[in-house]
Amino acid sequence: MHVEAITPGYLKTMRISLKAGRDFTFRDDEKSRGVIIINQAFANKYFPGENPLGKYMKPDFSITGDAQEREIIGVVANIKDRSLSADFKPEYYVPLAQGMISSATICVRTQREPASLTSPIRNILSGLDKEVPAFDARTMDDYVAASTGRSRFDTLLLTLFAVVALILTTIGLYGVMAYTVVQRTREIGIRVALGASEHDILRMVLRQGLIITALGLIAGLAGAFTITGVLARFLYHVKPIDPITYLGVSALLGTVSFLAIYIPASRAAGVDPMVALRYE
Repeated sequence: MHVEAITPGYLKTMRISLKAGRDFTFRDDEKSRGVIIINQAFANKYFPGENPLGKYMKPDFSITGDAQEREIIGVVANIKDRSLSADFKPEYYVPLAQGMISSATICVRTQREPASLTSPIRNILSGLDKEVPAFDARTMDDYVAASTGRSRFDTLLLTLFAVVALILTTIGLYGVMAYTVVQRTREIGIRVALGASEHDILRMVLRQGLIITALGLIAGLAGAFTITGVLARFLYHVKPIDPITYLGVSALLGTVSFLAIYIPASRAAGVDPMVALRYE
């Protein structure tokens, strides 16, 4: 179970919404009664169907070394402060003045460029206590980038492989469909010799080819739906089943199939029947 020792204003600074109860104040110090704020996951797990406000719990630490019961004064929304791919877990917050910590992180929200405040903040901290070092100054974007670096790399690699696979599929699809139509040149010549029009030839070839394409797209979509669980862990706030993506890829492959059938079929339909009959 994760615990954070925070000061008043931290929740507002980090934009962690307070769902019930109140935030800490500077009156919640080592001389006042122990208080605690829990997250929604904690409330759901340990107080299902109940109002946790006003109830007491005993955390596994204390500023004096002797854990004391603390009153639950607030419930906050769940956040992901360790990994975007992890599920929400029970967490709770205690006032910094009532907590036990060996180091602290100062969070500053600003409308200016964050990096420009590094030196001023260091100077302020140095003025308060020169013995306390200030280090590892990073923006929230840096923290997020560091925590998602591996996932972004895996996603980029997977995207590159997907693009290569799509290109190879497009080339292969065009080649196979074009070869299939060319193989029927003799048959097309016979049909033309027997009175079939160019329109009839095109319609016949397109119908047969598009049926094969439709069956292939259905099989491909079924396979794609079965592996969405593998992709889900690379996505955050994005559903693995995206209708626009599926429709776009299907439309691309369908267009390639149509062109792969239409172009050689139109050429074969316009060929001289005698030439087509001699074709091998």
